[in-house]
Amino acid sequence: MQKQFFLYIIFFFTIGNVYPQDTIPEYALALSKFIQKTSLQYHEREAGIYFLNLCKEKGLHIRLLDTANQSMNFAASLYPLSSGKPNLILLNHLDVVSAGDTLNWKYPPFSGIIKDHYVWGRGAIDNKGMAIAELFAVSKFLKENKQEELPFNVSILSVSDEEKGGKRGAIPIAKNYLHLLNPFLMLGEGGSGVRGVLVSDSNRAVFGTSTLEKSRLILKLDLTLKSSGHGSMPPKEYATKAMVIALEKLLNRKQEIIFSPIPVQSFKTLGKAEKGLRGFILRNLTFFAFKPIVKKEIKKDPMISPFFTNTIALTNLSALNTDQNQISNRISAILDCRLIPTTETKQFIRQVKHKLSDRRIKISILHEERTGKRTIIPSYYMALSKALEQVYPNSLKVEIIFPATTDNYIFRMKGVPVFGLFPAVFTREELKSTHTVNEKIHIDRLTNGIKAYFAFLNNIKALKQSDPENRETGQKKVRDY
Repeated sequence: MQKQFFLYIIFFFTIGNVYPQDTIPEYALALSKFIQKTSLQYHEREAGIYFLNLCKEKGLHIRLLDTANQSMNFAASLYPLSSGKPNLILLNHLDVVSAGDTLNWKYPPFSGIIKDHYVWGRGAIDNKGMAIAELFAVSKFLKENKQEELPFNVSILSVSDEEKGGKRGAIPIAKNYLHLLNPFLMLGEGGSGVRGVLVSDSNRAVFGTSTLEKSRLILKLDLTLKSSGHGSMPPKEYATKAMVIALEKLLNRKQEIIFSPIPVQSFKTLGKAEKGLRGFILRNLTFFAFKPIVKKEIKKDPMISPFFTNTIALTNLSALNTDQNQISNRISAILDCRLIPTTETKQFIRQVKHKLSDRRIKISILHEERTGKRTIIPSYYMALSKALEQVYPNSLKVEIIFPATTDNYIFRMKGVPVFGLFPAVFTREELKSTHTVNEKIHIDRLTNGIKAYFAFLNNIKALKQSDPENRETGQKKVRDY
């Protein structure tokens, strides 16, 4: 089987059209200025004020929500939240990850420079570009519906601290403001589009919308051994050596392939669109005769295996209280584990202990984020799929489990339906840059993203107006979460 068979899920392949250099649209300029407002964790306020004022200029109603120190959270809505209308919420986050070594960037990471049809800088995709696309779509929707009283509200919800867990953002918002926000659906980050997936039709765009995320589990490993202290006289066994040996056993061992329903169904959907033997294998992915071939290919590809396996990443290893020539009797390791939703925490920890093969290592849980229930509301999913079809004709739509953790899970845990999708088709280079150097977004991605959000809003409008059960009288609707 060709390796391209597995590349659909990472959403990285497309070539954008050349954008006229003599015309820079308003939304690209707005993103440029947004990027210039540096907004690392707990320092989002300057960027938040800029985006809030931009929302005000577009005629949206602002409601400040829970804030702390230099962080900021707010909702910008078609109607005041006090109207009580059921609310379609477009979620984004203000914070960005560190730029790292700025010398490795082609352009300064917070310059927001517009060059070669791209807007460059930290946050261009993750997540300020998405926020700008949301705003300009909602602004257009507002202009076209000013003379009409809609049976629902639309809010842009901008939060802080997504990159580090949401303690100053989504967590307090979900805890304290859901009744005020009154969401019937959220659309956040967590998926996008790709070309080159189908061998028989390489130009056909494939979109993956996340309806669920992997759970996150942070484990701490501790080992204490009595050993001599000088590096010039290493004993046969000491803590650092024993930990490294155990970790080698754990990290180099292939994880079990888990054929969970969502990715399996996604592959089958691709199989229906693919031709020949490859399409037949995709449609019959779990047939026993094909499983060995499929598992082998999954294990070989580090870009696809996270969607079918529990992953373990060693993010920290430290020997305590030592100088360079001193052997420590204590060592700790931190493991960032991402689990397929059906995996039980206790069972997974037992597997980790078994693979370490060292009973002296103590395992403790530093942090755990369990994903909420899968979001699958057919009418809303179809409204989103229809919007993609309107902007990207003949595109293929699949449901995915997102391998990383976003704020989506926090709201799903409260019972809010959440889809994860930035409705644009990105290149591999663009998406690979989101947490590394030279993050950028092509202006065409913004243009089409705005179109897709706008089409989605119109589809929701048509759905709400055609379904009597979705009509509102304007009275406050309180939900028990």
